[in-house]
Amino acid sequence: AAQTGTAQDKIRALVKAHLTPLLDRRNYVTVFLHERRHLPRDSRMRISQWMRAYEKVVEEVIRTGMKEGEFRRDIKPRLRSLGVLGMLRTVSDWYGKEPNASLDDTIAEFSDLLLSGMKV
Repeated sequence: AAQTGTAQDKIRALVKAHLTPLLDRRNYVTVFLHERRHLPRDSRMRISQWMRAYEKVVEEVIRTGMKEGEFRRDIKPRLRSLGVLGMLRTVSDWYGKEPNASLDDTIAEFSDLLLSGMKV
């Protein structure tokens, strides 16, 4: 998200960066997402801090898009960012099992879905 470009470009980049690890680390991602709660407390706390920082990045991209007039001003950035990340996390559950759903197609469809709900 630190890249240059519009907020829309950054949303597309975030979706791609979030989903690309599924290409070569799908099993790792799936196990991590489902089993991280069993990690030692210190590890869970560190991961929670990283997750909150990541949520703030997404939230800030949305706020910037609102401020710049790219996204609607009636959006609740915190709730929207949680929804975005929740949607992206579920991909590891079905990616590779859904026929005709390449990662590139998934990235494009999810980016379009997210942006169509935020654009002015």
